Amino acid sequence: MACGADPDTGAHPGQRLAKDYGCAACHSSNGDVGLGPTWKGLYGSQIPLQDGTTVTVDRDFLVRSIKDPAADVAVDNKLPMPVNNVPDADVQTIVDYIITLK
Repeated sequence: MACGADPDTGAHPGQRLAKDYGCAACHSSNGDVGLGPTWKGLYGSQIPLQDGTTVTVDRDFLVRSIKDPAADVAVDNKLPMPVNNVPDADVQTIVDYIITLK
């Protein structure tokens, strides 16, 4: 069982939080196309932004994107991500989960 995994399901706690906060409604963890980008392989990738720059997806980018969805918007963004009130600790746990999705 992975460190930090839910003992009842074996799932990463960030996976449960992503479902609870509704993130999984738009973001897939398996590469499937959805309204939001898939999280599979997202960490470490480079994505073009609407302002003409390119960013490497790192922890800071992921945290910023969750806390302030309008800060760095990807070129292929299909639908603006809603503003949310996810507590900082839960954001960090969700980001930990995204990082595991290679």
